[in-house]
Amino acid sequence: ALSLVRAHTLSAPAGTFDASSTSRLLRALSAAHLLGTPLLQRLSTEVGLLPAVPGALSPRRAIDLFAALARVPNKLDRVMAKGQALPLLSRSVRASPPGHLRPRDLARLLGAVTRRRYFSDGALFRFVSGEVTRLPVSAFSVREIAVIVDSFAKAGVWDEKVFRHLSVSARQLRWENLELRDAAQICGAFSCAETRKGSNLRDGALFRHVSVSLTSKGLHCTGCCSRPIAEILNAFARSSVWDDRLFSRLSQMAEELDPSEVPATDIAAIVNAFSQATTREGSQEGSHNEALFLAMSRMVKQKPREAFDARSIAAIVNALARAGVFDEEIFR
Repeated sequence: ALSLVRAHTLSAPAGTFDASSTSRLLRALSAAHLLGTPLLQRLSTEVGLLPAVPGALSPRRAIDLFAALARVPNKLDRVMAKGQALPLLSRSVRASPPGHLRPRDLARLLGAVTRRRYFSDGALFRFVSGEVTRLPVSAFSVREIAVIVDSFAKAGVWDEKVFRHLSVSARQLRWENLELRDAAQICGAFSCAETRKGSNLRDGALFRHVSVSLTSKGLHCTGCCSRPIAEILNAFARSSVWDDRLFSRLSQMAEELDPSEVPATDIAAIVNAFSQATTREGSQEGSHNEALFLAMSRMVKQKPREAFDARSIAAIVNALARAGVFDEEIFR
């Protein structure tokens, strides 16, 4: 059926497809691995015709098309870079009246834009910056904060006003209703922003707030918790924020994990982050984390050898050695 759709799309007269149908075609053909150069060029032509039709390309329709084009296979990047679809969509979004777009729209837009690394559009980020700071801090969800901050950082756009605004927003979230994964998203995004080359952002207040919230209001986690534990630890370690109380609580959670549910990459991330915490000057976590390293060692032994790639092996061995945990069985 999709092959017939492909043939019809290529043979249809110009102007056949509106914004909605073009978005659906891009998503379906990309998912089915049927989108090649001729089809992409054909659908890009349709996008180029939309501004000439009054009301055919609203800002939200433009964001839908941005999201659909973000799914285009990477092998077609060169075709995309030569086309004018993305600049045209950017102009359509920037024509939006002030305050018209919601936080969800802005997060979808930036999430799509940053997937196409060759597309650099400072004007679009300046527009989003104005929209973000215009909205009240209470308007943003965890995911929207994380996506927007992470997108600015990945694009190398340093907007302290946006980061500060969203830091206040994050600190005003109802943390008692959040899961560990939510904290991991927030910490990961701000850590990325702080550690990108050239960044002057240092947001100790946010990390302190996360730590106090997690240790005083409890840690909620459904399913396997190894990934959010590893992500929070890595975020704190990357940002050089050392919180012994939080690390102690996360250590207890890590020791209680079901080994069969913990991927080798998460084991590597956990031991690496904890080894950084326990070997720094002034650390008070050494004695407690010996139990953690032994628990992680047992998990390693229960995994088949093929579960570990070279990077995970190097990270685990280096972290255990740095922490002074010498397990000959693992090292062999």
